[in-house]
Amino acid sequence: MERRNRLAVVFDGAGVIYEPVRIVKDIERGEVRQSKLSGIHLADKVGGAFVMLRAEIRELMRGEECLEPLSDFLKKKRVPIVVVYKSRHFSDEEVERVVLSDKRVKLGDVHETISILLNCDILPVIGTGLVVSVVSHPSPPLSLSSSASSSSSAASTPALKEGEGIKYVISGGLNLFQGAVRLLEELRRRDVAVFIASGDRIEGEEVAPFFRGVPPENIFGMLKPGDKCRLVKRLRQRYEKVIMVGDDKNDYYAMCAADIAVLSLQIEAERPKELFDVADFVVRDVQEVEGIVNNALSSSDGVPKKDSGRKGERRGGFALRDGIEKCGSGGESDDRRGEREREEQL
Repeated sequence: MERRNRLAVVFDGAGVIYEPVRIVKDIERGEVRQSKLSGIHLADKVGGAFVMLRAEIRELMRGEECLEPLSDFLKKKRVPIVVVYKSRHFSDEEVERVVLSDKRVKLGDVHETISILLNCDILPVIGTGLVVSVVSHPSPPLSLSSSASSSSSAASTPALKEGEGIKYVISGGLNLFQGAVRLLEELRRRDVAVFIASGDRIEGEEVAPFFRGVPPENIFGMLKPGDKCRLVKRLRQRYEKVIMVGDDKNDYYAMCAADIAVLSLQIEAERPKELFDVADFVVRDVQEVEGIVNNALSSSDGVPKKDSGRKGERRGGFALRDGIEKCGSGGESDDRRGEREREEQL
């Protein structure tokens, strides 16, 4: 039997490897501010979804009429809308319908957040996302969809239901935590495979020069919770041990799936108790992960490999919200169809 590689470490992005810098526009109030709240937390606040726009800054700032509805621009330029988090159960198609039907949010709202962000001290990596309120008929929770984006745009976009719409525009940049680059380089020197699995808009070729020690093909952005979980499960087939380092609820199932789960508290935030329950280690500085790696490498046993009844799943899963479904191997959902190509990249 072929011997598997020894160790892989999967890092979430924001709050683990880098500190996010976010400029948020509250569409209802017309207020723009720097905020520590993530798109996930704001989506929970409105009971909606958080999507990323798969577009580079030069596409979004190309001088189109600022009064043009953002939805018209997205349809005209065929900008992919990537659903990375849903606080309740509704389909990616419902989320995309709301985004493409909203006429209130203008391209100028995006320009405004990006313009402010460009004056911040950040790396030249910028992504823009939207927090969307979706009205859907109640339905029971489903298994976590693996779709990372909604690939189809409806030919016609029906009117918004009462209460629906884009609630926040968020443009974000990043700054690497002190010691992060040294840690990544040291892990590479130790022949440890390193992966980045983030819900942010990070592209391998774009950010690899800053994440020294991580090959571009090991950097994955705009991932859903289930995408992260499936990545960890696949890596467990190739490596003797897999460490998952996460910091928020969208990392929960990936942490459950890993041999060793590490919870990062580098950024102060409210976190569900279940994250602490599933964590084998809790760190306040990403550099502490080096010691966990050293222990895993120095012991042939290390932390025992979790069986199919992992901590979180033994409790029947983590009821984050109805829309955060488990990473399973069951039947294919509607959201999964047509998305296998991207999933295979993981």
